[in-house]
This record gives sequence, structure tokens and C-alpha cells, in this order.
Amino acid sequence: MNGSITIDGGSIDYTGEPGGLYISDKKSPSSITISHVGLVNAHLYAPASDVTVNGVSNFNGWIIGKTLTLTGTVNLHYDETRHEDEQYKVTLVK
Repeated sequence: MNGSITIDGGSIDYTGEPGGLYISDKKSPSSITISHVGLVNAHLYAPASDVTVNGVSNFNGWIIGKTLTLTGTVNLHYDETRHEDEQYKVTLVK
């Protein structure tokens, strides 16, 4: 990914498994917004980006962002699968 992205409505479910869809923006600062989506099965790796999740019934996977803003009802379910070239752990940095 290069630049900002907004996803509004529908579902994001590439294979039924969270690790099946990997969205990555490692270097360019941007904004990522996911709103009013019933189901998200994805891994989102964007350490330079501001990430906003609004009104998502079920987010299965993980999110790494510069900032993370959750608004409305958001159900996050952490998925422990990962890509071998990245080191992941659950961390909240304030």
C-alpha cells in the first residue's frame, strides 16, 4: 500500500483466515480508516500510519499502527498467526 486508504461498509474476508489478507505500509505516513464493516479478517501492518477503526462488528487479526483510534462498537480478536519476516507481540505504547 502506498498512501491513505478508507474502507467503508461490507466485509473484508479474503480467505476466511485473518492471515490470508496482509495489508502493509511500512514506510509512508498515511491514514487508514475502516468504518461500518461487519467482518474483517486481516493483518494490518502500518507502523508509520494513523489507523482508525469505527463500528466494526468483528475484527479478526491484528493491527500495528503509529496510532490506533477505536470509535463506536469495535470487537477485536487477536490472531496469533504471523508472517515469518516480522516479529510481533501485543504492545500498547502511550
